[in-house]
Amino acid sequence: RVTSAHKRKRLVKKLDHLFSEYIRLRDKRAYGGCFFCGRPIENCFHVITRAKHAVRWDERNGLGSCAGCNLRFEHDTVFIFNVQKKYVETFGQAAFDELMRLGSSPAKHSIADLEAIKKKLEDGYAAVCVVQNLFGRRA
Repeated sequence: RVTSAHKRKRLVKKLDHLFSEYIRLRDKRAYGGCFFCGRPIENCFHVITRAKHAVRWDERNGLGSCAGCNLRFEHDTVFIFNVQKKYVETFGQAAFDELMRLGSSPAKHSIADLEAIKKKLEDGYAAVCVVQNLFGRRA
């Protein structure tokens, strides 16, 4: 018997995987490589930690990155400052401020909310695949 807690856990895992694939493919197309250094994209970088569920699957919070830049964000305070600077230069101060505001909001998604997020991500992924003529292939 599948409980709602198990269903929720499986759905969160699926969303994490789908979000990562979508962001990596989207940014490979948009930037050609890591948003920060240009090396091949290996990870989905979260500007605000994944622990903040209000923005965990918000595409404004995800950037394609190499493994090195993804790791540097956790340990290098200068790099953290540079991430914020590059985000603002690319998307604008208002976008950064809005992301920070949303990230500080509490969020408890229902299973219906998670299903809606999944549908939105699937639609976005499919659109990127069609543009790249890659439908059916995952990044």
